[in-house]
Amino acid sequence: MNKRWQQINEWFQQQPRDRRILIAILLWVLISVYLVSMLVIPEVKALSTAQQRIEQLQQQVQQTQTLNVQLQAQLQQDVNQPLRKEVEQKRQRLQQLVEQASGYSVLGAAQRKQFLREALNYPDSMQLISLNTPQPERITDEDSGALYQHRVDAVLRGEFDTIKAYAAQLQSSFPEVEWSQFNYMVDSYPQAQLTVAWRIISMDKEFIGAN
Repeated sequence: MNKRWQQINEWFQQQPRDRRILIAILLWVLISVYLVSMLVIPEVKALSTAQQRIEQLQQQVQQTQTLNVQLQAQLQQDVNQPLRKEVEQKRQRLQQLVEQASGYSVLGAAQRKQFLREALNYPDSMQLISLNTPQPERITDEDSGALYQHRVDAVLRGEFDTIKAYAAQLQSSFPEVEWSQFNYMVDSYPQAQLTVAWRIISMDKEFIGAN
């Protein structure tokens, strides 16, 4: 080994000065590359891995903190708040219905039937030309406590005094029924024609069929 080293050294000393410098630089570069590959690069990789791990831990800590804030906010919320809100909305809607219905005179089924009997119980000297009951109109949008508007259209003929007495008697017996139309026209005196529309409010969709 020593002999081999001596031979290399003698060969190196025999080389020109510039070549010896170049060989020395090349050897230094090779040794540096070796040291870097054996010592520095593994350390750099280890540092990079550690940095990635630190970043992952920081993200996990941040996610945990965010989740903790959300949980704290949920715990501070009133769990009954949605239920209270729904109850309050229904209470307000009920109040609106009460206020809306307070302006109406609501007739029950028996009253509606009685009114229709009286309306058709006109004197023999009068004549019923036509009677029509259009589809009821719903005036509220609630499933419970709904209010319906019924209309009865009628055309009758008779003498003026008879029609006047008939209308007065009907209005006196059923003041809660609204006369939304009252058109009196004399075509051949004393005969006249009365066109009338009665407006009735009820909680039933059927005018007669409800019990």
